[in-house]
Amino acid sequence: MHGFATRQFFHDGNKRTAYVCAAVFLELNGFVVDVNDMELYETALLVANGGMTENALANWLETHSRME
Repeated sequence: MHGFATRQFFHDGNKRTAYVCAAVFLELNGFVVDVNDMELYETALLVANGGMTENALANWLETHSRME
């Protein structure tokens, strides 16, 4: 998620692509992200703007994921 959100691979949709990649990866490993839309939006912006490190994002995803 961090890599897709912080690099501009696409003209538009980098943050959405980043989240979908992370969510699919977690789902394939038996987890689901459990967060409301606003918190997800704010976190994605924070990551994209360089305000959250990879480690901090990993901790955030761990905190906001649950086993499915």
